[in-house]
Amino acid sequence: MNQLDKLRRIREAQNTMRMSNRSGSHAECFRASPGGETEAHIRRKFDVWLTLRNRGVPAMTEAIFENGKRADVVDMINHIVYEVLHTETDQEFQEKVKDYPSLFEVRKIRTGGEFEERMID
Repeated sequence: MNQLDKLRRIREAQNTMRMSNRSGSHAECFRASPGGETEAHIRRKFDVWLTLRNRGVPAMTEAIFENGKRADVVDMINHIVYEVLHTETDQEFQEKVKDYPSLFEVRKIRTGGEFEERMID
């Protein structure tokens, strides 16, 4: 994929998000909510974000879509949302993501066990 295609795909992803997420102030920062998220959730979210960044993939954490839904980690080029599940059931996961923009594929990542990069392939 050439650079122009990457920029186009990033812009497509950004267009589904609130302006505050598109403004660049936290565009590629790692964001977490200690106290609002378990340590296991934060660590796994960081693992996913860092792996994407190490692969050269722009990634956003805690992206807020125009409809107010919030995603754990967004791969801005491949249009994949990674939702980290710690105590949530599959049913709770399905309910959470049903209103995500259709542009995105949504994948779940569980917190149990050791993180392996292949978990996000």
